[in-house]
Amino acid sequence: MKKLFRVLAVLLIPFFFATTYTSVDASWLSKTLERLDRSLGSSSSATTSSSDGTMRVSQKGERWIEVSSNKYFNTFVDRRSLTAKGQAQHREVRANIMHVFTPLGSQWLGNQSRGDVKPDVITISITKDVVVFGVNHFYSTSHDAQYYDTHGNLIFEGYLADFNNAYTYSGKYVPMSEEEQIKDKLFAMFGWDY
Repeated sequence: MKKLFRVLAVLLIPFFFATTYTSVDASWLSKTLERLDRSLGSSSSATTSSSDGTMRVSQKGERWIEVSSNKYFNTFVDRRSLTAKGQAQHREVRANIMHVFTPLGSQWLGNQSRGDVKPDVITISITKDVVVFGVNHFYSTSHDAQYYDTHGNLIFEGYLADFNNAYTYSGKYVPMSEEEQIKDKLFAMFGWDY
């Protein structure tokens, strides 16, 4: 009896694979995830649009998205505040910006602050309002950022050297500058990578 089952199993395995194997669509996983998202009532697309033409990125994932880094700080944008709108030369992306300072950056910031903060105190800065990255310019909608220590205590409000005072007025991009590279990454998030 055991031999009969072994023989049947050996004979039926190729038949099983022949009947169940079909060519698999390369986007099967994405289609399955889209159906799941629709059933849960959430959008699976990278961006969603509102009636006024404002686009938002998907709210899935980490709140803060890293867009740049240098020896002094890493730059993040807040997914919750990240929006885009406009067409052609009037496109713009808006987001709150956070700088997370390296130890060297924290020391540098204090040394560049004209006595406003001490070296090695500040670990994070966050813009109070959104920074606007347009096609040819960038500006802040506020004249303040908030600077925090490692324990989350507010230490200073205003702008220090990490923003080069460039965000306090409308400025043009310097070719290949960090601000222009951030703009390019943010635009690409909304499909504007041209």
